[in-house]
Amino acid sequence: MKLGQKISDREKQKRIIVRIEGAYMTENRRSTYTALEEVNMLWDLQQVFEFDQLWKDGLTIEALAEKFGRHIDDIEMLAKDRIKKGKINYRNKWEKIIFTRAATFTSNTDE
Repeated sequence: MKLGQKISDREKQKRIIVRIEGAYMTENRRSTYTALEEVNMLWDLQQVFEFDQLWKDGLTIEALAEKFGRHIDDIEMLAKDRIKKGKINYRNKWEKIIFTRAATFTSNTDE
C-alpha cells in the first residue's frame, strides 16, 4: 500500500483480526477437535435442582434420562458435575467407579 492511500473498511477489519489473533491465539492449530460436542451440557437451573432431588430419591440414570427427555450421556455429565460440587453423593460403589476419574484406575495398570 502506498503512502497516503486510504485503507478500505475490509482491510481495516483484516488488520484488526490479525492483531487480535496475535494477542489471544497463543498456539497454532491446524484443526481443532471438540470433545463431547454431542453431549448437551446446558441445563435450566430449576431442572438441576429437580435432578438433585430425584437423584437423592434414587431414580436410575435411565429413569432420569427419560424424565428429562435427555440422552444418558447428558445425565451422566450432570451427575459427575453435581458430585464434584458436593451437591449429590455417590449412591453405590459402581457409581463411584463410573464417575471417578479414569486415570486413577488406569495408572496402576500401565506399569
